[in-house]
Amino acid sequence: MRYENDEIYTSIGQAILIAINPYKRLPIYTEAYRDVYLNKSIEKFEKTEPHLYKMGEISFSSMIATKSNQSMIISGESGAGKTESMKYVLTY
Repeated sequence: MRYENDEIYTSIGQAILIAINPYKRLPIYTEAYRDVYLNKSIEKFEKTEPHLYKMGEISFSSMIATKSNQSMIISGESGAGKTESMKYVLTY
């Protein structure tokens, strides 16, 4: 059902994001969409949908707060969209 509704992300807590490749372009990587996740208060942030930008925000804010490096593992089969996902996280 999520795939049919172009809802390609779901998460397990704050640390794990599960994505499926929609095999088409979706309008979910625009600046306006990014701003949904950028610098939100905790209350508003927790209500946002799972997204690569949310993972980027969590990682970046943790890096600033703890003054320590952060890592992100992007895993999947060949053609699953790992490279594109990393590009979106880095541009966030």
